[in-house]
Amino acid sequence: MARVGCTAGDTAGAVIARAERALSALPGGLRRELAERAQLLIIDDAHHLDDGEQARLWEELVPGPTALGRAILAGRERPAVGRGAGVAELGVGALDPAAAAALWRALGGDPAAAETVHARSGGSPWGVRRAFASARMGGDAWDPSTLPADAAAVALALAVTGAPHGAVVLAALAQIDDASPALAELSARHLVDVDDDGRACLAAPAVSLVLAATGPVDRAAVGRRAAALLAGDAAADPRWALARAELAALDPIDRLRAAVRLSLACGDEDRARALVIATAPRMLRRGARGELEALVAGSPTACTRRSSACASSWRATPAASPRPPSWWRRRPSWSSRGWPPR
Repeated sequence: MARVGCTAGDTAGAVIARAERALSALPGGLRRELAERAQLLIIDDAHHLDDGEQARLWEELVPGPTALGRAILAGRERPAVGRGAGVAELGVGALDPAAAAALWRALGGDPAAAETVHARSGGSPWGVRRAFASARMGGDAWDPSTLPADAAAVALALAVTGAPHGAVVLAALAQIDDASPALAELSARHLVDVDDDGRACLAAPAVSLVLAATGPVDRAAVGRRAAALLAGDAAADPRWALARAELAALDPIDRLRAAVRLSLACGDEDRARALVIATAPRMLRRGARGELEALVAGSPTACTRRSSACASSWRATPAASPRPPSWWRRRPSWSSRGWPPR
């Protein structure tokens, strides 16, 4: 079984390339992989794709009558799929009073307060956990202004990257010696959970709280450090070497994609463009053409703007150079003068 997530700005080609890597299939071999092997492919968060991209994606996923594999397209909205699709709608609501009371008791809360907690939280599981942390610690446990400095820095690193990370990576991003005490503080406030790989992830409702309480300069600084770390840039700080070793287990294409998007979010368009140019051959060799196309399409000012800065980044192509692929030629300002990339 393999699970592939969709993110804002993704295209069908990007998701297909990601699925092929997750299933260890050859580039362009997703349909054959699902037809010939008993695989279960789950594509989550499909609501990030527009209707046209969903339809194109589903055409690649529809199994034949004798196919051994199956694909599930999951999202918060009804998918725009056609033939061969069985659509099931699940209503996800809040906890009823009994379930909320059971969660409250499991956390260690006073049973007499369970009814009040359910009413105030609206039955949200995160609301119940927030109420428990606040009752135990006093005040609003999720108020970012009440966090110790190290815990606030770690929470900001998790919020900016939007991905789970281990203590070593978080220490490098937050520029602290040891992230374990900060993670213990955040865990005590029910602000973080730990995934199956032991990495911490910030509670979804808390992400907006942390980002709103932080200025754009501080957010950009963390984003630049994260982008540099994911891109494998060198740094004198020994924490970076340890963090790079921990990130080595992640898919290199996922790391590059995250580095480009973080650079764009920080306003570092030139750096994002340089990353795309430098890593294009590697992404193509790994069968990530669809994801490379999505990065180019999602960063028009960074990668396709007509300016002297962009023009100077291309080197003249010798007569014997290979013909650029069609996706490169379709970008007006990514002319054949820039192929092959550096």
